[in-house]
Amino acid sequence: NQFRLYGNDNNKEATGVSILFESSFFNKERGNSLYRCVYIDPDNEKKKSISFDEDEEIEDNDDDEIEKKEKMAKYKKDVKKSFRELKEKIDRLLKIESETNKHELAKDLLINIRYLVKNYAFKEERESRIIKIKNKKDKSIKIYEERFYVEIVKTKEDISEICFAPCAEGMEVFEIESGIKCTRSRHPYKSTR
Repeated sequence: NQFRLYGNDNNKEATGVSILFESSFFNKERGNSLYRCVYIDPDNEKKKSISFDEDEEIEDNDDDEIEKKEKMAKYKKDVKKSFRELKEKIDRLLKIESETNKHELAKDLLINIRYLVKNYAFKEERESRIIKIKNKKDKSIKIYEERFYVEIVKTKEDISEICFAPCAEGMEVFEIESGIKCTRSRHPYKSTR
């Protein structure tokens, strides 16, 4: 599904790549902290943080897995509490009488987390993202074909492997030229065409 949805080259499905990073890349010192996405169902006003498999069954005899399950339950409880507190704070701020439009105020308050909120329909992705806040005048911001981006990888040493989609071409040549380990995805994908 990942390669069908996101890995299209020239509108041909399953032709993209997935880049795997070394775990050392994701740390606060390097400014690459991972943040879990929150999935919200706007129709039912449900707020859920789906960064794990809720339906995953854990063997009763596996102490490590039971401990992980207990930690996850505490994590879920903390997330729900944080959502409740956030909603209460936003409600209090919106009650403040001012000339500011309430919707604009809410947007300003939530601007830094807007990239971490997704529709509940995409909960299977269990996505995490790196968020960097930059001033618009920062020289590290690049413009390419009317898109803005910030380079997060300066060397190929941060990449542990590149996984080519089932229909992606050029894997062998790329591996030889780049020196980066490459593999071919064996996951089946269902074409919609």
